[in-house]
Amino acid sequence: MARWLLDLRSVCGHPWRLGLATEPHELDAVFKLRYDVFVAEQGYNYVGTDRGPGRDADQFDAWCDQLFLFDDDRQRVVGTYRAISGPSAVANGGFYASDEFDLAPLKPIAHEILQGGRACVAAEYRSTLAFQYLSYGMELLLREYGCKYLLGADSFRADADELNRIYSYLLRHRMDPEWAVEPWPLNRVGSLREVPVSPADERTLPEIVRMDLRLGFLACSPPVWDPGFGCYDVLMLGRRDRLTRAYTGVVQRLERLIASGRSNAASGAEP
Repeated sequence: MARWLLDLRSVCGHPWRLGLATEPHELDAVFKLRYDVFVAEQGYNYVGTDRGPGRDADQFDAWCDQLFLFDDDRQRVVGTYRAISGPSAVANGGFYASDEFDLAPLKPIAHEILQGGRACVAAEYRSTLAFQYLSYGMELLLREYGCKYLLGADSFRADADELNRIYSYLLRHRMDPEWAVEPWPLNRVGSLREVPVSPADERTLPEIVRMDLRLGFLACSPPVWDPGFGCYDVLMLGRRDRLTRAYTGVVQRLERLIASGRSNAASGAEP
């Protein structure tokens, strides 16, 4: 049975619950949704899995938490976000960002990191609200594990000129001054070069990168090539005590709803 974190049915007007997948059928539904969104719908490359056809899964899933948004009426997983805590990564096979990046520079804070990724919502449920609830689930895990940093890779497609502009903007204006990592040779984009940019060029960045910058994240890598998904990634790091009002405002609004009695669920509640 899933470990339910929140009953959202009386909060948002939708028959939703937020939980962590624990059973094989729940995990299978999560992996199927990821495949349906990333591969079938969005056309990202598919590099195979040992979970069977039509599933997106990799070796890191064995020690990840799988957050999922569940439609109680239709008995369906409609959103998911996977997470791995620093202690779990250190004790097992590492963070999944280690496939693309040499994370050795982050070793001093590894136990304080929570990495999130593979966030997606089924097309007919896709909304700001659905993603906010999944993100709030990550906030709950940050608290549970006592993590100070949230790590994630922003994925996007771009042509050569766009990529150079993204790289140059992040390098000059939004690069983390404390923590920086480099890609592995296979993932390095050798053609990257600096081009003239100004602060106003932030509006030309990929939407996912702009969103994370507004939340208070900073880039800690150059753009790299992800051959598995056929896209570019930038590693982003957010320090929890430096995230902006754009982040804390959403958290506080959701918590006011929950505290007002419009949610009946609590951590570990039965369905």
